[in-house]
Amino acid sequence: VDPVVPQSMYIFKQARIGGEVTSHQDSTFLYTTPRQTCIGLWLALDDATLDNGCLWIRPKSHRESVRRQFVRNVEHFGKS
Repeated sequence: VDPVVPQSMYIFKQARIGGEVTSHQDSTFLYTTPRQTCIGLWLALDDATLDNGCLWIRPKSHRESVRRQFVRNVEHFGKS
């Protein structure tokens, strides 16, 4: 099976502007069935430091089960 790109996004997040992004699993939003086959990649285009909001990763968290799953509301958004 050839890999596909199901989603692409650019997040423009300046330091000290906007809200905090709390701890979460990307698999909450990138969930696939019948098995987990989708991964996320975060690439900083600028220096990411403690002062401007770098990414924190909990070691071995990729081995944990998905705690929450985002489900699209098809009644409101329609089918994709």
